[in-house]
Amino acid sequence: MAKIVWSAHKLKYFQQCPRKYYYKYEKKPRLEEIIPPHFARGIFLHKWVTKFYKSDGTLKYKSAKAFANSIKGPWRRIVKQGKIQGQKIEKWEWENTPYIIEAQMIRILKTIYNFYEKQIPPLLKEQRLKTELELEGRIFYLTGQLDEVRVDNGFIIRDHKTKGKIPKDSVLNFDIQFTFYPLLLASAIKSGSLDSLVLKVPEILKEKLELALEKMQGKSLLEIAKSIKLEYHPLSRGKVIPVKTRTPKDFYDLFNDLAEAEDEIEQYKAIDVWPRKKFSCGECFFSDTCNEDFKEGRKKIKMQGELFGGFSKPIKIKEKEKTFRIRFPRKKKKKA
Repeated sequence: MAKIVWSAHKLKYFQQCPRKYYYKYEKKPRLEEIIPPHFARGIFLHKWVTKFYKSDGTLKYKSAKAFANSIKGPWRRIVKQGKIQGQKIEKWEWENTPYIIEAQMIRILKTIYNFYEKQIPPLLKEQRLKTELELEGRIFYLTGQLDEVRVDNGFIIRDHKTKGKIPKDSVLNFDIQFTFYPLLLASAIKSGSLDSLVLKVPEILKEKLELALEKMQGKSLLEIAKSIKLEYHPLSRGKVIPVKTRTPKDFYDLFNDLAEAEDEIEQYKAIDVWPRKKFSCGECFFSDTCNEDFKEGRKKIKMQGELFGGFSKPIKIKEKEKTFRIRFPRKKKKKA
């Protein structure tokens, strides 16, 4: 089976609808994604929050007004180009929509400034991490981009969200992003790769980082992962919401889900049929393409459950940490 590098978003796509996953990650050539304006706003705000501090951890802007107004030029260039990070933005509903969004972001950035002004800087910002984990003889490849990693009496992962509405605890407790991220950070700590990512640590963080790493010494991967605190940060609210730390069972459940998804993907590829789940069609970027394909191949493509009677069982994972280890990439031999 081909290697799949899993992210939380990739697994969410597959669980929402296998056909949606196919259009996003498997179809060649890749389809152009056209994102709605509020998605563009979210991408922009995530990037701009990283510009709050200088490299030495001090504030980059003298006031909330200066920080908020700094977006005007960059945002208007994006509006003119009609793209953000290579993704095309959907046509604006009204001529003044970009300026309404700009005003919204200015209000949010003032809130962010007032919230962050008295906090210590993060250890990492918008940091992509990768790892390979082996469990019961099966290898899983994981990746993810962590919005913020903070260090204060231990490690903290803070995830930014641009939605104003705060999800219920029952939703946050099962959000797979908050299960992926501790595993990625724990792998970086356990393997020592975190050291290379934090070479230029602000002075204010050096002692805190040393103490946090000292606490992690001798601990297993899962012990480190379950000790990492989690925070949900609705950017417009000026506060963070603590999220339940993950348990070994949460991590084992995630790997069962990954194993099951990989088995299903292998079967879909073998027969070149990707079923769709209609309940997620309303929020799908690929609905037009999907509907056209569905009409053309109506006899071949049926709804999930009609075409498949079942799938191979997921791997059985024994809840013993000794079966769980990080796979370290082999070092390349230097040419003589």
